[in-house]
Amino acid sequence: MFDMIFIKSIVISNPICKFNINRRITGFHQFQIHKQPSRAAVSVDKRVDALKLNMKPCKPGDGMLCAVPIVIQQLFHFRLNQIRLDRFMLRLSIGYPSLEQEVLILKQTEGGRPVDSLRQVATLEEVRQMQAETAQVHVAEDLYRYVATLCAATREHPLIRLGASPRAGAALIRACRASAWMAGRDYVIPGDVHLLYYNVLEHRVMPDPQARLSDRTIHDLLAEVMESVPQPKLV
Repeated sequence: MFDMIFIKSIVISNPICKFNINRRITGFHQFQIHKQPSRAAVSVDKRVDALKLNMKPCKPGDGMLCAVPIVIQQLFHFRLNQIRLDRFMLRLSIGYPSLEQEVLILKQTEGGRPVDSLRQVATLEEVRQMQAETAQVHVAEDLYRYVATLCAATREHPLIRLGASPRAGAALIRACRASAWMAGRDYVIPGDVHLLYYNVLEHRVMPDPQARLSDRTIHDLLAEVMESVPQPKLV
């Protein structure tokens, strides 16, 4: 007879930065990691552990998941399906640093770890205040309709096998509100939609095999969708 001992892992934290998220992680464990930011809790069997930050209980929405998948090696890796990808708000491609940036990185890594010198830039209360202010940013009716039309158009494109879901439209609206707030505006403009359109939708859309045969990327297909939808004129 053996007793099972529960040992908390890195998932009981806030935020989570998970590199190689699809490496040796099954679909169930991916789900546990994905639901952590929105539910502020992790469950194992009948045990539920609430997340804490600086010894204070977290609320749903306090968490953030940043993940880097492995896309080259496939051995012992589990592909993130579209349902999992749809839960990520944005996909960013950082690319390689410039020559000067790479030189700076090499200098910073000598004699220590740059992560050891990181300092706190905002408190949890300040982050919640920013979230509350962002939620108050105005979105015009025409912009709601514009985003919904863009998402619907991806589902009707003949070379897109899986289009953007309503969750994608909601994520685009939230991202546009944040963009407007960071720009010092209390209202969203079409430029916010154009700025974040590809980052929010590219990882959620699945192309048809015919698109690959014609050498058209997801970005190309989404560009065609945007060109086909008239841009709203706000007064």
